Amino acid sequence: MRFPFAIAALALLASCRGPTTLPEQYLRDLPADRPIAPEVAERARNQAEAALAAVDAGRFEEGRSLAEDALASNPRLAIARVAIARCLIKDAQREVPPTLALWRHAEGELLIAQRLAPERPEVHLARAEFFAVEGHLSAAAESLEQGLSRAPNDVRLVREGARLRYELGEERAAGALLVRWLAEVPTDTKALWMLAQVRAKLAASRDRDKAPERQKAYREAADSFHRYAELVPTDGEGWLGEAWARSALGGREAETAVKLYELAEGLIERSPEPSFGKAVTLEALGRAPEAREAYRRALGRDDRHVGSLLNLAASLGKGDAKEKSEAKVLCRRLLDLRITAAERQRIEKFLATPP
Repeated sequence: MRFPFAIAALALLASCRGPTTLPEQYLRDLPADRPIAPEVAERARNQAEAALAAVDAGRFEEGRSLAEDALASNPRLAIARVAIARCLIKDAQREVPPTLALWRHAEGELLIAQRLAPERPEVHLARAEFFAVEGHLSAAAESLEQGLSRAPNDVRLVREGARLRYELGEERAAGALLVRWLAEVPTDTKALWMLAQVRAKLAASRDRDKAPERQKAYREAADSFHRYAELVPTDGEGWLGEAWARSALGGREAETAVKLYELAEGLIERSPEPSFGKAVTLEALGRAPEAREAYRRALGRDDRHVGSLLNLAASLGKGDAKEKSEAKVLCRRLLDLRITAAERQRIEKFLATPP
């Protein structure tokens, strides 16, 4: 079962005529436990599993029919309730806004399923899907957490939980789940990319005073980008990410970063970012002439790239009269671009200095 998390909240306005049943009311009619012949129970369980498989494959009518047959034999089959609920969600979305009666019925079926089989991952996955479609991502996350508390090794719960935490911008939680996901599927490039992004954000947010932790965070980010880039070598973004992380590590890692930026330059031909990153790294290594050349290369790709204009102007402003004159030309271009008040103030002060 897979579902997108980045879905806008639905306007669940009543598009039906007359009153609707509240989801909680479905629990009042919870089917009683009753003896069922073993062969009937087995057949119903198989039908319920087949119903959910059909719904997963997009065969909703087949899934609905199988689920209804299963519930006719055993109304306490949670998986059949899940299949019915997902069919109802599909039906409700055929109208805009969705049909409220169907939507509430779907939620009611999921509440029954959770009451009957709280240990089944499929129940929590379906409830998370329901909340995600509504736009209630926090509720979807809670549902997945409930599932993981009962089935901590279920790869589906781990995978969807990781995606959701990533979508919510909860880097630490997402990172922990992504590591677990990749332990099961180590070559999943989407998971590797998400983990690299998460670790990059965590590294950038580390306190500068905590050098060992910060270095460890950048190294983990670099390793994650590298693992991704090895699997997708034609995606320059992977090499660019690794270059950024290794540049932050400094020393020999920064020398490696320069080569990675050059690799990214060849793969991302229109973007100024690889050349800009290379220039910043070269400047940190004390190789100012090469850095200036890289800034100019970045500006050749985007003559309005603020970072390159600012840094090149700052570098030239330390040179001789000719270089300072070139720096002022760059500064005048910057005044027409979106820069901060502090940057504008520094530029105007520099332009006011005598030649």
